[in-house]
Amino acid sequence: MGGRMIICKLKGLVFVVLAMCAVGVIGRAEPAGNSFNAAPMRFAIIGDRTGGHVEGIYEGIAAEIEAMRPDFIMTVGDHIEGYTEDTTVLNNQWDEYFGIIKPLSRPIQFVPGNHDITTDAALPIYLKRVGKPYY
Repeated sequence: MGGRMIICKLKGLVFVVLAMCAVGVIGRAEPAGNSFNAAPMRFAIIGDRTGGHVEGIYEGIAAEIEAMRPDFIMTVGDHIEGYTEDTTVLNNQWDEYFGIIKPLSRPIQFVPGNHDITTDAALPIYLKRVGKPYY
């Protein structure tokens, strides 16, 4: 099971986004002994979207992930630009983000980043829109 990487060149810099990692393993012990059965698990890790994101890149990553049909998806945080106390702006940023990932049909585990929960106004919105922040 091979993985797939998307490489994006932007303003002379190269950004590598890991779109699929298919090396994870789940095991269960057999009741009759110490043997270990491993079943392959495919999962996707979605990278940081902040710091001047470019239209279409994240959407393309979401489309690639959906086509691969992983068992689950994780994020690494920084879903929104954040860094504001304006709740309207924060909610608009979350609306945009959830619109981008709407095509993803697999379970998603969100991990917050500093852009997601950076002001006193941001935490209640994160709790309402995403849930309890896990690291």
